[in-house]
Amino acid sequence: SSISMNAMDLKPTRFRVAQETAARFVRVVMTALHNNPKLLRCTRQSLFNAAMLAAQDGLLPDGRDGAIVPYNEDAESGAASETARWMPMKRGARQ
Repeated sequence: SSISMNAMDLKPTRFRVAQETAARFVRVVMTALHNNPKLLRCTRQSLFNAAMLAAQDGLLPDGRDGAIVPYNEDAESGAASETARWMPMKRGARQ
C-alpha cells in the first residue's frame, strides 16, 4: 500500500518538471527571436517546425546546443521567402 502511495507522489513531481522544462524551452525560443530579429521575417510554420525539431532532439535553441537560423530559400528566383531552420551544434550532438 505504501509503495503505491510513493508512486502516486512521484506523478505530480514529474508533471511539474515537465511544465518547468516546457516553460524554459518557450523562454529560450523567445530569447532567440529577440536576439535575431531576422527570424521574425521567417514564416510562422517554419519557426514552429524548427522549434519542434529542437524539442524532439531534446535540445535548446540557445546558441550552444543548437540554433534556429533564418534561411532564404528563393534567393536565386528573387522571391523573398525566408524560412527558419533548426541547426544542432556540436555540443548538442554530444548530449
